[in-house]
Amino acid sequence: ENDLVLDPFMGNGTTAVACIKHKRNYLWF
Repeated sequence: ENDLVLDPFMGNGTTAVACIKHKRNYLWF
């Protein structure tokens, strides 16, 4: 929880949705 996930290839946002669901912070480019 509250970890930071880096997603340099955002794509369609699947990683961001999973991060929100699991209470993680995310950063994308």
